[in-house]
Amino acid sequence: MAYEQENKIIELLEKILEELTEIKENTKITADFATLRSEIINRTKGQQVNP
Repeated sequence: MAYEQENKIIELLEKILEELTEIKENTKITADFATLRSEIINRTKGQQVNP
């Protein structure tokens, strides 16, 4: 009985780890995009875009 519970706990912890890893990767991508966006804005300040 205790062995089965330990296995269930391990499975749940592994799922949590997978989710946290995915969240971390997505956060890094979002941060990189925001940095790139800021850099583009800074480099193009004062330039006028012709529609």
